[in-house]
Amino acid sequence: QWKRNKTNGDYVFETFGKQFYPQFNNYTLLFEYTWYGERAIEEHQFQFVRQSFTNLIDTINRTSN
Repeated sequence: QWKRNKTNGDYVFETFGKQFYPQFNNYTLLFEYTWYGERAIEEHQFQFVRQSFTNLIDTINRTSN
């Protein structure tokens, strides 16, 4: 659950041991690399990550029900 004072690391830690942990961790690292590292990604990379992230959300929703 989202909380204002939590960090990305907090959320990654909470997912440790869950089926989707590896993907969630990878996308968190990618976000931090591009956002905080001020690195741009190409359109094709964005589209790949977007679809993969959508799949991750579907996986999370299936495992939490």
